[in-house]
Amino acid sequence: MVGSVVVDHAYHLGNAAQKQELLGELYSTELQLFKDLNSTSEKRVVDIIAKLGLQKGSVIRHMTAIVQPILEKGIVDHNITHKLLIEYMTVADKTSAAFVIQQLSGPLLIRMVHTRDGSRLAMLCVKHGSAKERKKLIKAMKTEKESHVGSIASDQYGSMVLACIFSIVDDTKLVTKIIVRELEANLKDLVMGKRIMILQLYC
Repeated sequence: MVGSVVVDHAYHLGNAAQKQELLGELYSTELQLFKDLNSTSEKRVVDIIAKLGLQKGSVIRHMTAIVQPILEKGIVDHNITHKLLIEYMTVADKTSAAFVIQQLSGPLLIRMVHTRDGSRLAMLCVKHGSAKERKKLIKAMKTEKESHVGSIASDQYGSMVLACIFSIVDDTKLVTKIIVRELEANLKDLVMGKRIMILQLYC
């Protein structure tokens, strides 16, 4: 938990090449051992696998070994973690992808929707998660102690997650109770600032 903060700080300070080198070590053992391989200009893990001729199964096993304890410990507040998870979902098999969706669908995912990769991950969970997992995610947006709906709706990336929910989730009763009613108080500001999300309500 403490060490992850150091890694993410280094990730934020790094230039594009340095960020890619840090991510590369999370993708593959070969990229850890042979630093010259990490100089590839490819950024997506699927492209790195193709260009360097890496064994996809080996990459998936390595990434799984890193992803699972991160999710189990709830270390999901860092940009580097969001990037790792979104890349993992592009190569993972159905069982591994389902594990990630199951682990994230709830409070963990709410903590991630304010970054570009975190919101992309949330939208993947909404699109491919079960009805139960979608319900768990929506309920996590508003607890007895606090509501996250307003901050998500006013966020550049979080608002796209809400638009995705409006588009895909067919449980209108739950969406209305948890999200829509919460947004009504700030509807004017949202109409001016987040038109895409509001328009999705009318689709």
